[in-house]
Amino acid sequence: MGVGAFGRGNHVSAIILNEKVGTRFKLIPFPGLAETLGALIRGDVQVAFTGENAAIPLIDANEVRVLLVFSATSERPGVVTIKQLGSPELAEEFSTYRFIIAPPGLETEKKIS
Repeated sequence: MGVGAFGRGNHVSAIILNEKVGTRFKLIPFPGLAETLGALIRGDVQVAFTGENAAIPLIDANEVRVLLVFSATSERPGVVTIKQLGSPELAEEFSTYRFIIAPPGLETEKKIS
């Protein structure tokens, strides 16, 4: 999973996600979210942990799809929420980083559940 700069908020939040939810994402830090999203679009990483401001234009353009939203409910049909994964407290902790996203062509059996 692509994440922002090593040791910064996005990277640390992804570490917390792995520990609290039990995911096993291998974290690949990039200098920032722009580089992380570039890596996702190029196919260098399968998923990215990103903020809403960075992701919304790509989501709206169908360049990426949302796999997980860090909130109690999702406005996007079929998207898993952090509450559904049993960690609703992370919605508050990760209020800046809202999504785990993937390319639209990612195999459907690869999902967070």
